[in-house]
Amino acid sequence: MVDRSDRAVQCWVAALPPTEADQVIKRLTRSANHSLLWFVVAALLASRVGVTRRAALRGLIAILGASITANGVLKPLLPRRRPPDRGLPKNRRLRNRPTSSSFPSGHAASAAAFATAVAMESPRAGLVVAPVAAAVAYSRVHSGVHWTSDVVAGAAVGATSALLTRHWWPVRSSDEAAARPLDRVPELPDGAGLLMAVNPQSGDPAYDPTDDIRKAFPAATVVVTTSGRDLAEQLEEELAARADSAEPVLALGAAGGDGTVSTVATLACRHKLPLVLVPAGTLNHFARDVGVYDLQEAVDASRAGEAVAVDLGAVRVHGQDGSSDGTVTRHFLNTASLG
Repeated sequence: MVDRSDRAVQCWVAALPPTEADQVIKRLTRSANHSLLWFVVAALLASRVGVTRRAALRGLIAILGASITANGVLKPLLPRRRPPDRGLPKNRRLRNRPTSSSFPSGHAASAAAFATAVAMESPRAGLVVAPVAAAVAYSRVHSGVHWTSDVVAGAAVGATSALLTRHWWPVRSSDEAAARPLDRVPELPDGAGLLMAVNPQSGDPAYDPTDDIRKAFPAATVVVTTSGRDLAEQLEEELAARADSAEPVLALGAAGGDGTVSTVATLACRHKLPLVLVPAGTLNHFARDVGVYDLQEAVDASRAGEAVAVDLGAVRVHGQDGSSDGTVTRHFLNTASLG
């Protein structure tokens, strides 16, 4: 049954009329030799701090497991001849046909392993990688070096390899808190009307998010924290300068850790402005709580005017300087520390 299906598909593919796509498919299948294509994609994903970097690492680990299983275990144990190239148009034949066992497809295993692993960490990135992985898997049938069942089995091996990584490296599950959506916030295309505070000292010491934030919000006013200056004072000066201008501040933004976010949130509450949140701290507790896991999600939400309502807590500390009655009010979002 499987053999008949394989031969029927092979005959159907061989009968397809030649097109310019044949050369594209040949280049694609060669680019995936030794998983080179996936190494390049992983490097691109890893260039950004956060979920895509984890996706790239999980993808490479999944490829390692899939390659060992497909090429090191199953091919020697289950030798199978590759499809004959007679009947296949010459422009589709690979110059150097592989000579190893046809079962299972190592290319399909690596493609499925990488795509599945990436999707586990970042569904958005997975939507981009999955079609490429599917094209690589199909290219092995189109170029006549694998039977369809080889590709299906290879994809199963790859997907399983990716899923098995969860046993020793759990996928960070969404821990979003219940929040009430709002429909009364302004849309901020390109960050127009946004006053964004960036604290480069938060999070990874080797990564300064300032340039990425300026590119993501080209129309926003970006205030970078300055050593020796109070962030709240810097933002108040900008707000005062823009109060009577033709381009008033429509929203405040915070890129940093929970402390930076709490400071900016206090000002946003005081001035009755929405808060645009960019996770740029070490653990980003509050950002995860409201479902903002990376910079792109902040861009998408601000552009669409999507927001949720959250509570801002306050702690009154007695016996402190700074007020007439000797108390100081400290605001916080999801963490508070006294001491």
